[in-house]
Amino acid sequence: MTMNAQEIQNIVEARYNRASWLKLLHGVFGAKVKFFAAPTTLTVEKAIASEAVYLGDVTLQDDHKIAVYEVHLSEHVNIERNRAGIRNLLCSQWRGAGFAGAFMLCYRNSESVLRFSYVSESWAFNEEGAYKKESTDALRFTYLLGEGHRSRTAVRQFMELANSGLTLKDVTKAFSVEALSKRFFNEYKEKYEDIVEYVTGKRVVKSGGKWETKTTGVSNKKIMTAFSVFADPEKAVRDYVKKLMGRLVFIQFLQKKGWMGVPASDAAWKNGDKDFVQNLFKNTKNKDSFIDDVLEPLFDDLNTKRENDLVSSEMVGKGIKVPYLNGGLFEKDAQDNTEFPLPKKYMEELLEFFTQYNFTIDENDPDDAEVGVDPEMLSCIFENLLEDNKEKGAFYTPKEIVQYMCRESLIAHLCNGVKKNETKERIRDFVLTHKVDVLNGDENISEQVDEKLKNVKICDPAIGSGAFPMGLMRELYFCRSAIEGFDHAKAAEIKKHIIQQNIYGVDIEKGAVDIARLRFWLSLIVDEETPHALPNLDFKIMQGNSLLEQYEGVDLSDITYNATKKEKVTGKILDLFDTGEVANKKVISLLKDEFFNCEDHEMKRQIREALKSRIQDLLREKGFGVKLDAIKDVTATDRFFLWHTWFSEVFEQGGFDIVIGNPPYVFARDSSEKGITPEMKKIFYNSFNLAKYQVNLYHLFVEQGVNLLASKGIFSYIIPNNWLTINTNKELRKFVLEKSYVQIVNFYKKVFDNADVDSSILLLRNENNKNGKIKLFEAIEKDKIELIKETDCLYFLKQKDFIINMELFKNNSFALILNKIENNSRELRDVADVKAGLCAYEVGAGIPAQTKEMKDNRIYHSNKKESRDYYKYLDGNDVKRYLITWERKEYLKYGKNLAAPRNNFDLYSTPRILVRQIPSKPPYCINACYTEETILNDRNSMNVIYIKENPKYILGVLNSKVESFWFAHKFGKLQRGLFPQFKINELAIFPIPSTNQQQPIIDIVDKILAAKKANPQADTTDLEKQIDQLVYKLYNLTPAEIETIEKN
Repeated sequence: MTMNAQEIQNIVEARYNRASWLKLLHGVFGAKVKFFAAPTTLTVEKAIASEAVYLGDVTLQDDHKIAVYEVHLSEHVNIERNRAGIRNLLCSQWRGAGFAGAFMLCYRNSESVLRFSYVSESWAFNEEGAYKKESTDALRFTYLLGEGHRSRTAVRQFMELANSGLTLKDVTKAFSVEALSKRFFNEYKEKYEDIVEYVTGKRVVKSGGKWETKTTGVSNKKIMTAFSVFADPEKAVRDYVKKLMGRLVFIQFLQKKGWMGVPASDAAWKNGDKDFVQNLFKNTKNKDSFIDDVLEPLFDDLNTKRENDLVSSEMVGKGIKVPYLNGGLFEKDAQDNTEFPLPKKYMEELLEFFTQYNFTIDENDPDDAEVGVDPEMLSCIFENLLEDNKEKGAFYTPKEIVQYMCRESLIAHLCNGVKKNETKERIRDFVLTHKVDVLNGDENISEQVDEKLKNVKICDPAIGSGAFPMGLMRELYFCRSAIEGFDHAKAAEIKKHIIQQNIYGVDIEKGAVDIARLRFWLSLIVDEETPHALPNLDFKIMQGNSLLEQYEGVDLSDITYNATKKEKVTGKILDLFDTGEVANKKVISLLKDEFFNCEDHEMKRQIREALKSRIQDLLREKGFGVKLDAIKDVTATDRFFLWHTWFSEVFEQGGFDIVIGNPPYVFARDSSEKGITPEMKKIFYNSFNLAKYQVNLYHLFVEQGVNLLASKGIFSYIIPNNWLTINTNKELRKFVLEKSYVQIVNFYKKVFDNADVDSSILLLRNENNKNGKIKLFEAIEKDKIELIKETDCLYFLKQKDFIINMELFKNNSFALILNKIENNSRELRDVADVKAGLCAYEVGAGIPAQTKEMKDNRIYHSNKKESRDYYKYLDGNDVKRYLITWERKEYLKYGKNLAAPRNNFDLYSTPRILVRQIPSKPPYCINACYTEETILNDRNSMNVIYIKENPKYILGVLNSKVESFWFAHKFGKLQRGLFPQFKINELAIFPIPSTNQQQPIIDIVDKILAAKKANPQADTTDLEKQIDQLVYKLYNLTPAEIETIEKN
């Protein structure tokens, strides 16, 4: 590198200058970059760019080439609305010349900003480790540089790129938003943990693959005393620090807009301090009390109307103004009334950390991203900081998935009632491209589409950070923009209309609700030239238990319909409560509308309190009385959610048009540790048809989501894909397959970074019809989704247990082999009992009741036989093919002390076959062994006991290649990439051929067992292949069928 960091900074923070940038690129790439003495002017679309010039190219170390272009953007082009146009502006040029991508230096004379973009196709490592083209779709990653823009990230990436191997992979990494996101999150979380540790003396650390809270020091007595008024002081501290950092991040975006510390005389709000908070801290004398003396007054100003917007505290400044934001983000609560003296180093490090990143208010698209911290990235961060998110089964959904689901849901909604396939295709094309011309065919349908866009009602009942409603707001905005042609000045107004008229959301976590609201507020700020008061989202995105609209067994869905009691409250709008002429539901709807735009604090307080009071009175009319006192706030409680009250205007029209989301994945059996009370479980089983067996919460969210829909409304969730094949999910499959239209996408690779779960997208239309259609898709990658086939739902309704096996559906020859195997077999349960192993630990189970500490310390395990109650204990990994290993050499105390000991000790003491629950990869998936020893095993292996035939014959068949083939394809295990474990009821129906020719297999199994006993590492491959051949004969398989099994 021939340039230092300061020289790079001087170039990237100045107005664009061609000579300077050619110097910079030469400094990074050296002799690998060649610039032309006479650059070539290119033909481009004039609506987007007035001129484009081909300056030269870079030949990388791996021989890939990148073109370098200078683009003078049109002064009138809306950059946000024409992202795709800019991205594809010169695609044909660099692709046609065989380049792997292009650098685009995009500028306008009227701006001091430079957009330095890297445009390429999608590249990734294949299984052999080579860096290969993954997709031909153009991707654009952009650094926003120039005067007034932070450049540290760009400078650092340029320096790292210059010192790299200068391959295409290195260039892609330099522009990676994902890498930036991970770095920002790790540093942000570290700063959060530093502050929490200083106050509480505790820190979340990773131990044994799990995150645990550990005591690392002494707590701050003064702050902890101030927070002792809260029920859980440590949690209150964590919540306060999250909120404090969230507010500071929000201010970073306001600073980027130039709205903080604006001179009082600047009516245009153009000349604010881009480092306002950082400079405030720098100029504060007593930095240890910065939060209480400076930030709290600033937060109060941001939430208070002031004359001419001037700051009210001299500690914040003199003769400067900050905007009045409204909305509630900076509204003072009980935690704000505590003192929080924080040593200088913590705030100094936090604010310095913020200066290292470019904050971009506009949310990135999957295929067009600005390299910086955007609201979507913040949502990922905040969601990962939410309390117990992983335990509660909540995970951040990647933006590619969000965009796909939002678009497909919107397309399905817009196509409702449309009969012509050609018209449906035009609607799809429009949603994907935003080109309004495609709607104008034989009949102009743009007006009908626009009307549907304006009136659609959308809800996410597990909103999390707001990804799905936010994604749909963007889709609605771009579609309406294309049809209505409004100018940029109306953007915020249109988005505000969308939020008020189209978007609804609920989450049981208050922190999630706060994040989602913040994200919508930022979406409005991006389009504002001058600050305006933000809307109040208290009754649009709400806290509550989405699954329950009842309390203490009483249905609450109709409380607004038969009320008799009236009350007198103050205020013009509130007087509606004093008239008997207006139904309660109408009053509540009117009050919510008034509240949305209300900027008067006293009026907001009155409306909020009147709504709470009125609902509480209506609940008391239901006979709750004293029971209601346990609920502090009916507008935000984890006990229930009043769907038909708070969103009455939706249900008056029949329900939502689109319900979309990523519901929590939590088994009810894990309730004691995951927030599901025994009372809730009882309600679930009584209230939901899909609450069967060991119910998972996502089953209930599916049923509830459909219940919330209007007739023919569109439902779209991302859920685990085991529902497609597992026997216990047959009711869910039947529920889905009886709809008029179903669309399923199965993912073969991991979707969620922090969740070991295979995923699928389920989309359906809420219309019962046993002659419905189903489309099956497979996703090899997150953003590569391909149609397998469309068929009748009846095809799967005729299958046993309604199993949706995509692998068999694609391969009819596999289905024929499976049928042949099953027609020549009995089921394993016909010749033996199949049972689960024990469960040693579960909080609240066992005698005495187990605690989390008992579970974490595994108190009933020992490395020696402590007494006669202790027995050898097998882990799942100890069960191998024809062999038991006792690797951990552990004993377990057996008795009522265990969570679920299983009452039949024959499970552990009689001659039996053990089968490991997690299979191996093909060709031999099944791991089965035989034992006559008394030894305990947990649920990671299954017990085959009371075997009516020779167990060694059964063992040989189970371990054969035929059974592995049948298992892998029968239950669609190959369409689940992560941990395709199988269940008791699946093992119970394994096919066992009826024959009197068992002895040859028994003899070979005896040889294998003897070899393994003598030497656990013995190679018995040839013997196992002999068993395979014998089993092929038992099933009368043809050479062609055997070849199919061997290859698959």
